[in-house]
Amino acid sequence: MPTTHHLASNAAPVRFELDSGTAEVQIITSDALDIAAIRIEAEGPQAEAAAKNATLIEIGGTVRLQIPAMSVVTSGNSTTVMSGNGNIYVRQTADVVDGELTGVTIDGDGNVAIGGMVGGGASNRMRISVALPKNADGIGPVVGVKSATGPVAIFGEYAHVVVESRTGSVFVESSEHVEITTQTGSAEIDNAGFAKVETRTGRVSLGTVTGKAVVRTQVGAVRVRLAADARIETRTGPIDVDMVTVAGSLETQTGSIHACTSTAKLSAKSRTGRISVIADAGVDKSLIVASSRTGGVTVQ
Repeated sequence: MPTTHHLASNAAPVRFELDSGTAEVQIITSDALDIAAIRIEAEGPQAEAAAKNATLIEIGGTVRLQIPAMSVVTSGNSTTVMSGNGNIYVRQTADVVDGELTGVTIDGDGNVAIGGMVGGGASNRMRISVALPKNADGIGPVVGVKSATGPVAIFGEYAHVVVESRTGSVFVESSEHVEITTQTGSAEIDNAGFAKVETRTGRVSLGTVTGKAVVRTQVGAVRVRLAADARIETRTGPIDVDMVTVAGSLETQTGSIHACTSTAKLSAKSRTGRISVIADAGVDKSLIVASSRTGGVTVQ
């Protein structure tokens, strides 16, 4: 893949921002750097043009990388437009397909649309790798990422991470404060002081959250290993919490709930799903609120 490199001029940025479009994103922290280092790998004419026109902006302690939206590619008897909102528009000049498609594969007379590949033409892929220096406390800066369809993976420890994604998985290894918003992608956080995840359709997995964990999803399973304060709402999807230590409010319309708790300040509610709560010895189980209209309820 052709590669483009960018180096920030200001040492130790306090904030890094990225608007990545459809690119795959990987961000790490590094002990060997005192400036932000960025590598953009691109394949396909559209991706290569976008990488070439990427802009690195530095204002005060903020470093911002902007990737131009991929626009139009013509291949064979197809014209494809990839808009900044992650939609793919395909128009066939051979009267095979004339319409709008998002994440759909079309087979017919050699016309195919899959990701950035259309009509058997060149694929358009981009991968952005970012290495950020650590501050005096040994952690990375504030990180903000906006993504249309590409996966985002953030490794290392950070002060504050915010990710907005339309369709793409998001992974954050460790941060004092994490906020993830996605429409159809999964979200995973290993460690956080505070975690907030909102998704329409997607699996949510949280490791250890030493403070409050707030999760809202319409369709998707939620798994939490440990949270001091768990506030979880789902419309359709099971909730599984290994341990709540301070307080918890777990609510789903049609999913099941399974939770272990070392506090009596726990509420678990479901309309149709089964509820199972296991309390540590010494917890007053009569103070735990657990209810389901049609599912069974067990508190032990």
